Amino acid sequence: MQVSWGTALVALASQVLVAWVAVRLALNRFRQEKWWERKYEAYAEILTSLHRLRKSVVVEYEMDSRGREPTEEQKAEWKADFKRGSSDLMRHTDLGDFLISPATVALLKRFGEATDKAATNADYVEYVEARLAATNQCMDGVKVAAKKDLGVSRSWWGRIFHSDPPAP
Repeated sequence: MQVSWGTALVALASQVLVAWVAVRLALNRFRQEKWWERKYEAYAEILTSLHRLRKSVVVEYEMDSRGREPTEEQKAEWKADFKRGSSDLMRHTDLGDFLISPATVALLKRFGEATDKAATNADYVEYVEARLAATNQCMDGVKVAAKKDLGVSRSWWGRIFHSDPPAP
């Protein structure tokens, strides 16, 4: 059996093309997975920061309402949690929709505005309530936005149709 040079060149060219396409597809998938991981880390960091902010206010308020004076170590820990959480949220807000969705950026901006407004409240209890309400609302919104942005859904409907099920 004799193989012509033309047939051999066509076979070689098709094998090179198939290999090139396979490598490109693998690299694209790798990039997408890495990008998804970075987005996940950003959302996890945002939620952790919101938790820190919430915890610092709740624990301080609970101690105050029980008439207990916090220790200097506790005050330092709350201050550090608050500072770190605020700094992380500000960083993600400043980065904008580079990693997170525009809806999440808008939520973080509204959260900042709500906490600034709460800080002007003269009554401590009203300040804490406004602060907790803003934090809880932001956390709930970020969770929904993160699931949507990351394509994570717990329902079979969402996995198939990439949306929430219709209302009954």
